[in-house]
Amino acid sequence: MYHFIEILCTRLLKKKIIRFSSFEDSFFLYKKLDKKIKLTGDIIELNYAKESPYHNSNQVITSVIDTNNLYLWFQKSDVSLRFLPVSLILFRKLSSEGKDKIYIFKGNKQKVLVIKDRILIASFLRREISQNDIALMKNEYFVDDVDFFEEDEYQKSLDSGLKFLTYNDLLNILNIKINIKEWFNRFIQDSALAFLIASILLVVTIGGYDFYKQDLNEKLLHTYKNTSNTIVEMKENINKNEELNQVFTALKKEFYYMDKSMIISQILETTAEMNMTMEFIRIDTINVSFVVVTKDEGKIPIFTTKLFESKLFDDIKNTSSQKIRKVWTKATMQAQLKRR
Repeated sequence: MYHFIEILCTRLLKKKIIRFSSFEDSFFLYKKLDKKIKLTGDIIELNYAKESPYHNSNQVITSVIDTNNLYLWFQKSDVSLRFLPVSLILFRKLSSEGKDKIYIFKGNKQKVLVIKDRILIASFLRREISQNDIALMKNEYFVDDVDFFEEDEYQKSLDSGLKFLTYNDLLNILNIKINIKEWFNRFIQDSALAFLIASILLVVTIGGYDFYKQDLNEKLLHTYKNTSNTIVEMKENINKNEELNQVFTALKKEFYYMDKSMIISQILETTAEMNMTMEFIRIDTINVSFVVVTKDEGKIPIFTTKLFESKLFDDIKNTSSQKIRKVWTKATMQAQLKRR
């Protein structure tokens, strides 16, 4: 998984779908949420934009929600872009050690991260840091340990830190002020070949698994006859083989139903076409759950009809509708995929 995250981030940066947000050009803010809640970009901007040092019309807010922790980066920018904060990369890498520390990267301007209970509670720049400053930081954040890094270690940490980012980090970043239809069109164009190759490889793997399983069992039997392995060890190997069989059976079941990337793309494109907002989407083997928000409640039946017309679903229904501030309507939808 780590390797895939690193490749995906590198590709998104190369394609300029996301851009780095440096310490110098951004302002970090940490908020502890009372409970795990879903915050849209509009709600975040309404509640926290006033805490930014930049003018509202001249900034982009990057937010990452991690359980009950809300991380906010205010980026000074005249253009609505998606930013990957470098302090988020460093935080994910350093927090993997699981220690409460103040981390300081030396340079013309000292870059400071404070991590406590695997939470990034502070991130900022200081031109100079004295022993008195360190003592004040220890008292303010209740953290005793301090780690210093030389200037050349900053770039090394960034280069090696991409693989520590999570899928949740990327999903949060890619959904901040994003034109869903435009982004997914670009994403599908850039990654269609990769999805096709991955699907072909997976089908070939599943198709050849019966041969692989038979060959593996023959090797286990040969090992049993020609080595001094104990019966207990052989049983453990056979059990592992059975577990692997269950995994491939589950993968084979996935291919009974329509392609997941096509399903998600269709739902999001229809959402954008209807000028609605996608708040949440989740898909498993056969079911899709998603929540859309609209100012026009009458669009919801039309939205359902358009999805049916795609011939990708056996069933689509609106399980509940809820009014928000007497203006918005939030609709919770359930859909069932067609078999191939």
